[in-house]
Amino acid sequence: MKTRFAVAALAATFAVASVAGTAHADGDNTLGPFGYNDLKLGQSEQAAVETGLLVDGEGDQVCRRYYFAPSEGSSPRASGVWISGLRGVTLIGATSRMRTAEGITEGASLHSLRQHYPQLVQDPDSDWIHSTPAPGNPSAKYRFVVYGGVVDSFVLELNDRASC
Repeated sequence: MKTRFAVAALAATFAVASVAGTAHADGDNTLGPFGYNDLKLGQSEQAAVETGLLVDGEGDQVCRRYYFAPSEGSSPRASGVWISGLRGVTLIGATSRMRTAEGITEGASLHSLRQHYPQLVQDPDSDWIHSTPAPGNPSAKYRFVVYGGVVDSFVLELNDRASC
């Protein structure tokens, strides 16, 4: 059962404001099943910060949120990278430059999303949220926000990501 905090945090993750930026220098903009470039799910806060991909950390020792450096693309202001003091990186919010390993980006159709992810399911409490296991990583899933049949944003997160 979802807690109010978890639902609020998920909703905040998909807020609308954004921060502008440019493409990643090496051109690999894949948010794959384990993470993005040197940033990985489960990674400690120190290791995540040392990747050089993150800026502007906020929060407490239990749960902190960082934003991607502007060079990684724009993203919803309430999105970012969530890091638990106990579990490390628990959620990586995609930027406008990122794609899944299967080629899904912001703007992809729901039809395409279903073709690439046959296990895609619609959230029973929030009809605009769809999730699917991250192919190749049984510990993670993708969550997609879909409005008007089009992917608006997406995240990679640990399956058992409680409140952070």
